[in-house]
Amino acid sequence: MIEAGLKGSLVDNKLFFCVAGYNWRQSAYNTREDAVEDLEGRGIEVETTYAPTKNLSVIASFNYQKVTLEQGAGFRAAGLSEQDWALNGGTLPNNFSGVGVSNGGTAGNNPDREYPGTPQKQAKLFAIYTFDSGLGFSGGPIWSDSYWHNYDRTIKLPSTIVVNLSAFYKQPTWDLTVSVENATNEDYFTGSDPIFGAGTIITKAPEVNFKVSFAYRF
Repeated sequence: MIEAGLKGSLVDNKLFFCVAGYNWRQSAYNTREDAVEDLEGRGIEVETTYAPTKNLSVIASFNYQKVTLEQGAGFRAAGLSEQDWALNGGTLPNNFSGVGVSNGGTAGNNPDREYPGTPQKQAKLFAIYTFDSGLGFSGGPIWSDSYWHNYDRTIKLPSTIVVNLSAFYKQPTWDLTVSVENATNEDYFTGSDPIFGAGTIITKAPEVNFKVSFAYRF
């Protein structure tokens, strides 16, 4: 992995920022083919923290990452209709049309073999305010760009904004926190690992839900 970045502070050490770019290579194990796949990732990260007072902090970040498969996509399940499944007997095509293969073969819809299943761009905003009494509130939105869910680019998931909120009360020996995940009840989905499903499995993300936690230190 190669990474280079810049960190600094401004506004009397109340504003902190970090900018970094990176390039990495690693391997992933394909359990279906019993083989190792080589991946390459390139991306940038930008993060800033603003703390104008001892009670308030605001954190914002932006990430971009493009991951590519460095060889053919191999043996995977393609997204088929009910009629296609019947005609093909449920077989799992090898190097199906949209991906392209090593040693020649069609490029299809994804000639660079970009790794699917997660958004390439994501931005986050998080704020936390704590009163001197120990009562506090925190939360913010997470924006995820739309992304392709499978290698042959027939399934695309839309962009989303998910808001998480919490209220807490902290004392020297105990904490009480009430949190709300997906407070706006955003209708969104999470992708599957393309090594296994290749776009055949899409999971519905949780709707709005509440959690209460209590911690005691001794």
